[in-house]
Amino acid sequence: MRKSHMSVVLAALLLGGVAGCATNEQPAAPAPAASPAIPMFPVTITRRGGFAGVDDRAQITADGSTVVTHRGKPPVRGSLPAGTMADLRQLLIAPDFTTDSPPVCADGYEYEVISASATTSIQVCGAPDSAEPARMVAIGATLFDG
Repeated sequence: MRKSHMSVVLAALLLGGVAGCATNEQPAAPAPAASPAIPMFPVTITRRGGFAGVDDRAQITADGSTVVTHRGKPPVRGSLPAGTMADLRQLLIAPDFTTDSPPVCADGYEYEVISASATTSIQVCGAPDSAEPARMVAIGATLFDG
């Protein structure tokens, strides 16, 4: 009798162990990988060239604070409006914004935009080829001219 009692206990333990492994729960789906945020700030915009040979620089922080310098003049501190900052953030991640080899033009301005993750140049020899560079030039012109 003792042998059959042990067989029953052993069989119960084995079945309990197998039953414990078989559940109706689905394995948890992996959490979607959060895409890392693209670092954008600080941003430096420079404007060089033109007939007079300007060399302007604007530094922009994530909160919209700016420091603008013109050759031979003291820096001017300011801030960009929230709407301009929103536009700048959009431009910095726009796929059509970056350019590989800008054209060179005489007496035009060259804008260079350096963010924490990318650098691009925009030659202004007339109207920019696409909307994103034109918007960036407008932001730069606002900083430098006004």
